[in-house]
Amino acid sequence: MEANDGVVDNNNVKDYESKNAVENKEDIDETTENEFDNLMHLFEIGKYGVIEAFKEMKEELAKERAKFSHLTSLLRAQLECPVCLEVPTSGPVPVCPNGHFVCSVCKQTDCPTCRAKMLVNNSLLAVTIIENIDHNCKNDGCDELFPLNDLENHAKTCQFRIINCPAPSDLCGKKVAFCQVLDHILNECDGSTNKEKDKGELRYYDKMPQNICYYPNSGKFHMPGAAFQCNDDFFYMNREATDGAAVFSVQLFGDQDECRDFKVDIAVYKPDDESMVYRSIGEPLPIDLKEDQRKRNGLLVGYLILDKMTIVNEEKKNQFN
Repeated sequence: MEANDGVVDNNNVKDYESKNAVENKEDIDETTENEFDNLMHLFEIGKYGVIEAFKEMKEELAKERAKFSHLTSLLRAQLECPVCLEVPTSGPVPVCPNGHFVCSVCKQTDCPTCRAKMLVNNSLLAVTIIENIDHNCKNDGCDELFPLNDLENHAKTCQFRIINCPAPSDLCGKKVAFCQVLDHILNECDGSTNKEKDKGELRYYDKMPQNICYYPNSGKFHMPGAAFQCNDDFFYMNREATDGAAVFSVQLFGDQDECRDFKVDIAVYKPDDESMVYRSIGEPLPIDLKEDQRKRNGLLVGYLILDKMTIVNEEKKNQFN
């Protein structure tokens, strides 16, 4: 008698289920892979569309900017004073009966363009335009444009702004662009030691403090300045005379805001007695500071005190440090 006629073989069932599970898993994997490929295809199409749309927007923006730039250029040309060739930055803007503009500084009896009589007529439209267009920086070499509210701040830090050479004015006194002042000091300035004594080179100090000996003649102390570099920054040391005193100062080749990142300690002392010292600790002065302000804000040492700090060294020379 057969004992297994109505009995299902569990092993066969398990094998069958496993086989179906593998096949189902392969179907699912294949379906998932196909769906993923479809999604990637759609993504590529979408990405291409986004890129194209972005390019079109960029091109449209460039066209609009070009139109705006052209329009403002035409407006500036119309507002340009025919005498000084500058666009006014404030009102009033005088206008002749024929509609020609002239700045308030250059206004005369007759219109410089058509010779019509200039009456007491000012253009409100011109003032509105002035307040809403970009203006050229007035410094030679600078091609940047700025809104009227930003123009004044730019002028204070423009690399092409004209400044006085930091050397004593009686030794040099030239005016140069800020971006060219270091080259001027190294190669042209008669009021700095770099040109002759240092043979056009920049003094370099990799650490501070530096001890410098001075050998003054009798009378007031006054000598050329010197540009130097400390690490990656550039400075100018001035040693000059003012009323009854010598003035020592260090200027940074930068503006007032940049000076806040540095501290300068200037000390003048007697070589054999460092307890006799005059000292100033604070920020360096900006390179574009005017000479009269520089002399009032440096370390002032009166000639009477300076004489007491001066010794006669072994070489029979007057010396202080």
